[in-house]
Amino acid sequence: MSPYDSVIFSQLTFGQVLAAMVAATAVVVALVLCRRAGPSLSNVISVVAFGAAASSLTWLSGLIGDAFQTGATWASDVVPGDPGLLSATAALYLLFGLVTAVGAIALVALLVQKLVRSHTRRRRAVLADAFRRHRAQHVGAAGEALVACELAGLGWPMLRNVILNDGGRTVEIDILLRVSDGIVALEVKSWGGFIAGTEVATYWTQYLSGGQSKLLNPAVQNLAHVRALERFVADPALRIRGFVVSAGRARFVDDIAHIPVPIAALRDVLSQHVQVALLHQARIDAAWRRLVDEARESGARRAAHGAYVAGRQSDRRGPVAAE
Repeated sequence: MSPYDSVIFSQLTFGQVLAAMVAATAVVVALVLCRRAGPSLSNVISVVAFGAAASSLTWLSGLIGDAFQTGATWASDVVPGDPGLLSATAALYLLFGLVTAVGAIALVALLVQKLVRSHTRRRRAVLADAFRRHRAQHVGAAGEALVACELAGLGWPMLRNVILNDGGRTVEIDILLRVSDGIVALEVKSWGGFIAGTEVATYWTQYLSGGQSKLLNPAVQNLAHVRALERFVADPALRIRGFVVSAGRARFVDDIAHIPVPIAALRDVLSQHVQVALLHQARIDAAWRRLVDEARESGARRAAHGAYVAGRQSDRRGPVAAE
C-alpha cells in the first residue's frame, strides 16, 4: 500500500465512522425522545423512518467512498507519483462524510422537533384534563354545599356523599334525606351552558363556549342510585325515591327541562312529595341507622370508588362527567 493509499484509507475510515456514529447516536436519541413523548403510532413511525433514512445515508456514504477509493487507486496507477489527485479524492470523500453527518443531524433536529411537539401536546392535554376534573370536583362540592344549606331549614336528618357497595360495583349518592315517609336520594349537578338530550337517553350533551361534551343522564344515574338503595335496604314496604337537583346555571332543552329541580324550588318540591306518615317509622329508623354506618365507611371506600369510576370513564369515548 502506497502512502497515498494510506491517506485515502484513513479518510475513508474517518468518513464512514463519522457517518455511522452520527446515525447510531441519532437513533438512540430518537428512541429516548420517543419513549419520553409516549409510545404513540406516529412517534414509532417517525423513529423507524428516521432510522431508515440515517442507515440509507450511511450505506450510500460507504458506496460512494468505495467508488472514490477505487477511482483513486486507478488514478494512482495511471498517474503514478501525483499526490494532488489522491489528496483531492480523499478531500472529496471527507466532504461527503461531513455532508452526510450534517444531513443526519438535520434529521435528528426534525425528529426532535416533532417529538417535542407531540410530548407538549400530550402534556397540555393531561394538564387540561386534570384541571377540568379538579374544577368539576370543586364546583360539584360547592353545589352540594348549597343544596345542603337550602335543606338545613327543613330539619330532616341528612347524609352526604355516601358510597354503597352494590353487587361488585360502587355508587356514590350526593345527598340522602331521612323524611317522614321514607328516604330521599338527591343527585346534585352544578352544570352551566345549554344541555340537550332526552329523558331515556344514556347521555346528554352540554354546549359551552369552548365546545361540547357528553354528560351522563342524571335521571338514569339517580334511578340507579335509588335501585341500589332499595337493594341495600331490602324492605319493600319502605318508600325510597330520588330527585335531580340543578345547582348551577345550566339551561335545559324543553324535553328534559322538567327533570332537574332548580335549587330555589327544591324545598317546595320536597314538601309537596313528602307525606306525613305514622306507619313504618321504626323500619325507616333501622334503615337510616344502617345508612349512617355506611356513611362512616365511605371515606375508606373513596379511593376504590374513584378508581372504579375512572375505569368506567376510560372505556367511554369523549369527555364524560364524573359519576
